[in-house]
Amino acid sequence: MAKLTFLLGLCGSGKTYIAERLATQTGAELFSDFLRDQNKNFPVLVKSLNSGIDCIIDEWKYSIPRFRDKILADLADVPNLEVEWICFEKDRASADWNVVHRTNKADTEGHLRINEFLSDVYQYPAQAQILKITRIDAR
Repeated sequence: MAKLTFLLGLCGSGKTYIAERLATQTGAELFSDFLRDQNKNFPVLVKSLNSGIDCIIDEWKYSIPRFRDKILADLADVPNLEVEWICFEKDRASADWNVVHRTNKADTEGHLRINEFLSDVYQYPAQAQILKITRIDAR
């Protein structure tokens, strides 16, 4: 049985930070920005899960129910799949603060626009573990 952990949240919430540490601690395979190259990532994900390898997906778009519903339907044939949801709170002020103050990613304006859009449609799955966003000054 493989476990698939989804990390969801606004840009700047800490998804990648937590995902990288969780992958290191557990040995799970990490897929960041999964949908950016879904045609390449999805077959690798399915192969890993079918081989019993735990995986982590760090992707803001799965904060939107229709994207979540689609990936779960696409994974319906993976036997005995355990799914875990870890979501960051919808604290746009803290997420935007992190986007503006971080130094490791480009496209600040694009990430702020995503947060503006996402804050209106972000929904937690019913069984999600909710994490608080921590403001971090990377400068």
